[in-house]
Amino acid sequence: MTSELATIDAGVDWSSIPRVPGTSLYGRAEFGQLSKTAAIGDLHLDVTVHPTGAAIPDHVHRSPLLVLVLEGEIEERREGRVAVGRPGSLMVRPEGVVHAVRALRRTRLFTIEPGPAWLEQVGARAIGRQLRSGEWNDRLASLALDVYAAFTSIDHGPAGPLALQGYLQALLAELVRPDEGGSEPLWLRDARRYLDSHLSDRFDLEALARRVGVHPVHLSRSFRKFYGLTITEHLRRSRLSSAMARLSTSDDPISAVATGVGFADQSHLTRAFRRVLGGTPGGFRAAMRERPHSEQ
Repeated sequence: MTSELATIDAGVDWSSIPRVPGTSLYGRAEFGQLSKTAAIGDLHLDVTVHPTGAAIPDHVHRSPLLVLVLEGEIEERREGRVAVGRPGSLMVRPEGVVHAVRALRRTRLFTIEPGPAWLEQVGARAIGRQLRSGEWNDRLASLALDVYAAFTSIDHGPAGPLALQGYLQALLAELVRPDEGGSEPLWLRDARRYLDSHLSDRFDLEALARRVGVHPVHLSRSFRKFYGLTITEHLRRSRLSSAMARLSTSDDPISAVATGVGFADQSHLTRAFRRVLGGTPGGFRAAMRERPHSEQ
């Protein structure tokens, strides 16, 4: 994990260490391995794989940190509190927050660590002060999944880095939005909560608008204004995050998982997995459980 480990060397700044895929983190295999990496200036993006029981003791980060759980299960200890992150969860940490993490099973993480120069370049230099520390945040993980999808295709053409930066800025804007004034109206917050608790339902814009007492056009425009994406995009991201969580914590057939979170069928879920995560639901479940698996 992109960290400054006080127990190894209090002066280590992970952002200054050359990233080499396939190498052990900090030269110690028990911490895990760097799988894929990319950098845009001092913005660092890493995929790391951690074996069961890997424990990184108390440490801090010199830049804001976002960690998306792709596979596995990870425990974080901070200020006497313990929180567990599972697939589809996003951890948000401002710079300077002391925490420790431990992999409860083999875990794969996607880490976003924007440095001060990159933040200055995109006009977000104040994020270090505005970023709100949070536990594992399932709602924002859907935005981080888009960042991850762009990251995996960054080498496929000149548009890759531009798309990546666009998704990153959208995610950062959502993280600090409540501190910028003009927070969303209560009816819009209720609409979003209803959507998130009824993912398996067929979406009906007019019915939702009637439920919260506004015109459908006003609902659509307000949703995009305050959340930076359409209702359809929000549902797609939330359904994928929910599917990741269910695949990792249940033995339900993949077809049942798909329909249970709002996808039309298993094929629909598989297409979404391939587009964003580059694999299949069955392969994801197999990797989670570290046992042979045949596609269902």
